[in-house]
Amino acid sequence: MVKRIRKQLTGVQKKKLCERKKEMLFLSNSDLAKEFGIGKSTVQDILATSNKWININEASMEGTRRKERPIKWQQLEDALWLWASSVLDRGLDLTGDIIKQKAFFYAERMGFVDFKDSDGWLTGFKRRCKLVQGIKHGEAASAPNQELVDEERQSIQEELTRWKLNDIFNADETGLFWAMEPSRTLSDRKLSGHKANKSRVTVFLITNANGSEKLRPLVIHKYQTPRPLHNINKSNLPVDYYWNGKAYMQVSIFNDWLRKFDAEMRKANRQILLLLDNTPVHKLNHDNELTNITIRFFAPNMTSVIQPCDTGIIASNILEYDIKHAIYNIAEAWTNVTTNTIINCWRKTGILPLSITNIEEATQAIQAECQKECLTIQQLINGLNLADSLSANDK
Repeated sequence: MVKRIRKQLTGVQKKKLCERKKEMLFLSNSDLAKEFGIGKSTVQDILATSNKWININEASMEGTRRKERPIKWQQLEDALWLWASSVLDRGLDLTGDIIKQKAFFYAERMGFVDFKDSDGWLTGFKRRCKLVQGIKHGEAASAPNQELVDEERQSIQEELTRWKLNDIFNADETGLFWAMEPSRTLSDRKLSGHKANKSRVTVFLITNANGSEKLRPLVIHKYQTPRPLHNINKSNLPVDYYWNGKAYMQVSIFNDWLRKFDAEMRKANRQILLLLDNTPVHKLNHDNELTNITIRFFAPNMTSVIQPCDTGIIASNILEYDIKHAIYNIAEAWTNVTTNTIINCWRKTGILPLSITNIEEATQAIQAECQKECLTIQQLINGLNLADSLSANDK
């Protein structure tokens, strides 16, 4: 006797079966059974509840589920699935921990006091919703189409033609998990894993277009004075140190840094252009009146392709990193980012009106001009008739 293969249809397939019957009334249950690979009695049962299946939401759990097994928390899971769908539609991150937190939130609101957001429940929910884990590669999903990118590039190029390369700056922040251990290591024996240390700082980096100026990195930590920084004057650190409870960039921190940067440019009698990511934390306070900095925000979702710091400058600054050592490592790594790296990253964006050759020539011209000025000053000093000159150690 041949064993009968049982096939279960999803809600969407049942909907198609009912619609097929509605469009072609002459089809018998046997015809539909053959077409969908199920038994005649199953076809009969589905057609008996055709109104339910025709009106089903194809994106719902009921639409993707095959077997109608009673779910203990049906109302909660339906609400959770609607929320999860909206999250995915917006291209946002969705993890198991986030789902469990939201499920617990809904359970409290719905009065399900005995609900447990266990790993077992989560596994079942993901299976019922066909949620699988994937790896994101780059930022292509958030990048706009090429036509919009080209328009933005051209717009920026036109604006940059009015500025010298050394007066065009870009600034951007990145998260650095400075205490994170590598996931792979060499050993001659079996190794045990450790819970990942997710201690985090935000690093804010600023450079100009020809790589001649790299400003002090700005580091945001969770604590005002972490233990390794006790008895250390933060003004002596090689970075500008800020703190808040989440170690994230904030509008207040950004505006404080911007005021100081503007004051530096005013003191140097320089007018500069600052290119920034269009993000809420880069919002200007109404009382922050800039005199020597002109800000140009990139269009939304453009940073992955046209922001220099996002095309490799930040990545070249990240290396393995107690927070004190991390700060000095960040500063040292920033010092070691070469002018060529910065030039290449700016060139890669395609927003500069000059080619890479012109950038290098302009940089060399600036350096030659500086050397010429230094030589002139030295000649003037040598020509002075100072009868009683002072050394650096004299008071």
